[in-house]
Amino acid sequence: MRYDTHENNPLFSYVLPPVPAFPLPPLPRIIDTDLYEQVISHVSIQCLTRRSVMALAKPEEDWEKAVDYEKLEHLGDAILENVATGLIHEEPPWLRQGGSAIIRDYLVSNATLAQLSVMYNLPLLIKADPSSILYVRSSEKIQASVLEAWIAGTYYSYLKYGEGGGISIDHEGEISTSQRTMTDTRQVEIAIESREELIEDTVQYEEDEDEERPPKNLRPVLEPIRSCLSIDTDPKVGEVMKKRDEVSHTTDLENLISTMMIASTSSRSTTVVPATTASSTEISKIPAPGSEGLVATGIDNQSRGLPNDAEIQPSQLQPPSQLYSVPISGTYAEEPQSPLISPRTKGQAFDYIHSWLQPLLTPYCRWIYTLLLKEQNKILSTLPPDVPKLVIPDHWKEEDRKSMGMPQALSQHPWIKSVGNKPVYVKEPKLGQRWKVTCKVVDLDGKEWLGEAIRPNAQAAKNVAAWMVYRQLGQ
Repeated sequence: MRYDTHENNPLFSYVLPPVPAFPLPPLPRIIDTDLYEQVISHVSIQCLTRRSVMALAKPEEDWEKAVDYEKLEHLGDAILENVATGLIHEEPPWLRQGGSAIIRDYLVSNATLAQLSVMYNLPLLIKADPSSILYVRSSEKIQASVLEAWIAGTYYSYLKYGEGGGISIDHEGEISTSQRTMTDTRQVEIAIESREELIEDTVQYEEDEDEERPPKNLRPVLEPIRSCLSIDTDPKVGEVMKKRDEVSHTTDLENLISTMMIASTSSRSTTVVPATTASSTEISKIPAPGSEGLVATGIDNQSRGLPNDAEIQPSQLQPPSQLYSVPISGTYAEEPQSPLISPRTKGQAFDYIHSWLQPLLTPYCRWIYTLLLKEQNKILSTLPPDVPKLVIPDHWKEEDRKSMGMPQALSQHPWIKSVGNKPVYVKEPKLGQRWKVTCKVVDLDGKEWLGEAIRPNAQAAKNVAAWMVYRQLGQ
């Protein structure tokens, strides 16, 4: 405990009873295997020499790099204390800094954390030197340290892999998954669905008798071509239409684009090629055609000032995959791709840790507060029952105002400064929350001058006592 002294507050000498077994939230799973091994590895498993310069010096050999939980414990302790401080700030909002600090020290103490670690059966996972494994797993400090290291390991694992769900550890040390989250998987599904809708919306464009116009606020992906050949008149069109074995929205779009390109490079005709009516909800697995799958950049030959039968240059074409920023052919990968999910931030990782620690610590925070409040009332009951209350007279306020800064002024008085003797103050606590301070000085002739005052605090009494002596000496 940080302030484990009876002089600061008698509550610090109080010893908590064993913590009750409140319902525990699932222990978050650490997906990163390297982090997991580091979290459960004791320093004895590596047998590093504890040199005095090891804390700051860079290891000379790779094998000297520590792979135990101690560095993660350092970070986990900071995260845990941050969450606990915020929880106590919100839970009993009337508490001031002193009471909040006392509750926090009991909440994050090794005694409390070690019992929580045992409830999770974390000590059963600790790896250590075989000769000291029993001592390591039963040590209160190590049990608490592993829980703090688990917090840091979960933090970094979330940054790299996201949520790993919850796990449970039985009394034999066997790990089983108790809860799974689909947050990241759902994000991928939403991203894929939104891009599928974009492709489908591109196919369903409105036709007008005089002019085809793109939807409002949407830049046209493909400019409508005024003239193309009929399917029955051009044999090349039939070949393209026969190449599809599976029908889908994507292949409909590919075939329509290929037909328009072939028709625009052949001859003129007023027959419009209709879109294929058949469709399927599955994404086609047939790869997009090579040169026939290229899409015009959206400007017809007449708007370029070229005849309709002019040859389209390769620079005027772009593949459909560039048009939609996703591959049209083939199924989407089952694993999340980096463009689909933005990198997780440290703030998100802290929120993830907070979502686990807050329900874990809240019942114990309330339990500790109840016990400490009862202990405080017990301590107050041992004080004298008839403690006189200090009554402040009205003339004290004026004296307090005039005596501000008088200890410094008295030490600079000519009769005192020339002698070299400094004023001596004697402080004496009194019942009823009051202090008595006596000021004594010696002048040039060796005469002693005294002044005393009683006030609610020692500093105010010191000021008034110095002011009384200063008035006796005169200027």
